Amino acid sequence: MSVLLADRRLGIRRRGVKTTSAYGQDVLGPDEDPQGPWPGRARERGDGSWSLGVDSAALPVRVNDVVWDADSGQEWLVAAHEHLVNAADDTVDYLRIEARLRTGEGQTEVAGAPERK
Repeated sequence: MSVLLADRRLGIRRRGVKTTSAYGQDVLGPDEDPQGPWPGRARERGDGSWSLGVDSAALPVRVNDVVWDADSGQEWLVAAHEHLVNAADDTVDYLRIEARLRTGEGQTEVAGAPERK
């Protein structure tokens, strides 16, 4: 069995939540202030996606939130996430996040991700 240890400090910036204005129009609220950083890890997969491990203190996480590396400045857009808890000891938990590296090309949404709600 291999163990992946934290190799960086990751934080999260929760994106604004879509609401409906008094005029019936969709309005995107402001992004929240950055939270963290906490110990974490990041591994690139062969298909260009990334698997991130983030401390559960980052909860709640939503699709299209931004995970950032405090040291390198890299940013990823959350495509999916899962809160994993050890069956033998519920104090051992973390967030497994599937993400896409955010590029300098103005990428703001995960390709193929469901519309934010």
